[in-house]
Amino acid sequence: MRNYCRWCENDPLLIAYHDKEWGQREGNDQRLFEAMCLELFQSGLSWKTVLQKRDSIRKAFHHFELEKVATMNEQDVERLLKDKGIIRHRKKIEATIQNSRNVVRLQREFGSFREWIESLPNDVEAKAAMISEMFTYMGPITAKSFLEATGFIPVEHDKQCHLFEGKSLQIKPIGTADRGEVQQFFHQHWGSPEMVLSTGVFHCERLPGFLYRNKLGEIIGLITYVTHGKRSIEIISLDSVEEGKGIGTSLLQAVEAEAIEQQVRQIEVITTNDNLHALGFYQKRGFQLKELVVNGVEKARQLKPSIPRKSADGIPIRDELKLVKTMR
Repeated sequence: MRNYCRWCENDPLLIAYHDKEWGQREGNDQRLFEAMCLELFQSGLSWKTVLQKRDSIRKAFHHFELEKVATMNEQDVERLLKDKGIIRHRKKIEATIQNSRNVVRLQREFGSFREWIESLPNDVEAKAAMISEMFTYMGPITAKSFLEATGFIPVEHDKQCHLFEGKSLQIKPIGTADRGEVQQFFHQHWGSPEMVLSTGVFHCERLPGFLYRNKLGEIIGLITYVTHGKRSIEIISLDSVEEGKGIGTSLLQAVEAEAIEQQVRQIEVITTNDNLHALGFYQKRGFQLKELVVNGVEKARQLKPSIPRKSADGIPIRDELKLVKTMR
């Protein structure tokens, strides 16, 4: 027989949420908005009450379709205050409508609600404070619960729970004992740990950095860098085996935290003209294009002839682009 966190109370509804939803990384904006609203409605009540009324709340708010909720008005508020199927609390209803408008605005500015959350500081308290500042009726405790529920920060299961894994961090600095695994990771996913740029040759398995392990202890994300005094930290490699789970963002934030601690002025990274994914990833996280090195890859190719001449999409790989982010 399985054991669960105490708050499940052996209730089937709570157990289903605990096992299938709580702490699972969520990337869909509509479901993220729903999760935030449910946390908002739960304030001062039991979570069981919210789950029991969840279907009615979904119907009342157009299944949390953001554009539709954003158009709701005072007449809708008065109508919902008479709906016995939901939690009839004026400020919570009004906050849900206002918060949908804030999310729509963030989508237009950052591309998605998820990407805005991922752009927030790595520090949990700072992250929760910024969510609390952005949204109505979302105090820091409620904001933290939202981040836990949607997998942006780890949940803490009770020790007797079958999902308890202790408090070991998934992200940690690369240590001496990790070097063999790191080298194997590069051989498996990159073909070689050697990275050649126009600025030089780097052996990534020897560089400082951070790694991300899954529940099985396997490395599924890795970032390496070199430090140029107080001037800058240069990212040499960043790789995530599982896309869309915020692993790359978390690794980047770990390097940013390191830069702040070391009082380094900026972080820089070089990518190639064909790597549209990397260009989008870094720019969405505050990096700006600083320099175009025309035919920079050709220079690197002289040192490593095996560098491909075309991408999988048929784009000629010729130029390097340097992006930088100033640390404040």
